Amino acid sequence: MIRRHGVANLVGVYEKALLPGTPGELAVAAAEAGYDFLELAVDETPERMTRLGWSTSERGAVRRRVTAAGVPIGTVVLSAHRRSPWGSADRAVRSEAARLARQSIDLAADVGAGCVQVAGYFTYYEPTGPSSRGWFLDGLATAAAHAAERGVVLALENMDGTDVRSVEEALAVVREVPGVRLYVDVGNLAGNGLDVVGQLAAALPHTHAVQLKDARPGLFRRVPFGEGTVPFGDVLALLDAVGYTRPLSVEMWNDDGDPALAADARRWLQAAADEALAAADHGHDCSCQAG
Repeated sequence: MIRRHGVANLVGVYEKALLPGTPGELAVAAAEAGYDFLELAVDETPERMTRLGWSTSERGAVRRRVTAAGVPIGTVVLSAHRRSPWGSADRAVRSEAARLARQSIDLAADVGAGCVQVAGYFTYYEPTGPSSRGWFLDGLATAAAHAAERGVVLALENMDGTDVRSVEEALAVVREVPGVRLYVDVGNLAGNGLDVVGQLAAALPHTHAVQLKDARPGLFRRVPFGEGTVPFGDVLALLDAVGYTRPLSVEMWNDDGDPALAADARRWLQAAADEALAAADHGHDCSCQAG
């Protein structure tokens, strides 16, 4: 399960859980906090959008620096689609969405990231219309084809909002776009008031990574671990029971500039995993004795 030694999942961290820095500095901080890979954001902010314009030499330098730190970039998180969504009624916006996706996939391939995560929003700032889902699927399919050419996994995250909220809705999308995997966010499942463990179990055969964050119904972000309704013990026990070996990641936002936030979260989750595994082992021992 979540272990640093022996048979273990790789555990990544979203860059916004760390103090701001260059990719090399973020990788060093992630390593010091006990993580195995970094999730690098391409969001609406100008400083992160400029990453799409990095030159070949800049991309090579980033790859060398994070590799030297021992924490590669595992995922490029494309959230800039909020401003330019695939499902927009505006053809020019849809073209911009296609450009962002293609450039993010190229960035991921060039810096050594194996995955680009895309959000399950058909639109974000504009209303979703009757054609939005179809346009979203068209854009996703084009991006998936380019990702396959570049050797990058394209993975869809379940979200808040009204579009791809549940695993059933996410699976309906990936069935129509072969090659796309799921990046399951357990916090978003809890925020939507869904059965976290049941939803996760249905998603796992189609999952590239499981994203760990806490949440409460209607509150999707910035809930400290242990203060929400995500049943982490049951989640981690499920992952252990099915032999899940793919990546895990921790999503947080370090708004207060706490240098220990990411490391504290890693330790909290490790303790939760150890407790879940100990409970599972005890249950197994008891059932064997009863038999």
